[in-house]
Amino acid sequence: MVVGLRILHVTPFYDSDRSSGGLGIAVGLLADAQVAEGVEVSVFTVASREPVDREGSVRSVHVYQFPTFSPSRIFLSPRLLLALRARMKYCDIVHVLSLWHFPGTAAGYLARRSGVPYVISPHGTLNRWARAYHAYKKVPYWHLLDRRLVLAATLIHFATIMEESEARAWIGDNPAVVVPLPIVLPDSVPRE
Repeated sequence: MVVGLRILHVTPFYDSDRSSGGLGIAVGLLADAQVAEGVEVSVFTVASREPVDREGSVRSVHVYQFPTFSPSRIFLSPRLLLALRARMKYCDIVHVLSLWHFPGTAAGYLARRSGVPYVISPHGTLNRWARAYHAYKKVPYWHLLDRRLVLAATLIHFATIMEESEARAWIGDNPAVVVPLPIVLPDSVPRE
């Protein structure tokens, strides 16, 4: 048990009912596992089926959803920025999930400025294919914002050895760890 530890996950996607897949499910499973260990877990996100500014508790995970300012995948949210600024003094660790978006960039910047350690889980966003896709937007974003975010991270979490290997050119000698993502197995396997 890790009673008393306070973790803030910052992600563009969170899926409490596990119906959409990907990053939203990964952070949900991680948050549930941390709560089971006695950790106080909050999630700041902008993506939701109902894009409203609301607070909710999902299985003891405190989820805060914020509206975005623009329709782009950068997820610009002034209300999220204000909430992050207010929350930093109550965090022991900030966990940034994925790259190339405002919520993660803002969380990393504010954590660094506040002296709060932060971990980044790129979830494949530093792999060759992801870097090449829309590179005309990502290369400037990297050099202006995310490069500093990544290089100042306390730790970078990768789900696979291949993910870490492909990202090494971008992260340099930063401390990194490979820990597979949690999965939920069905109670029974469907038969044909």
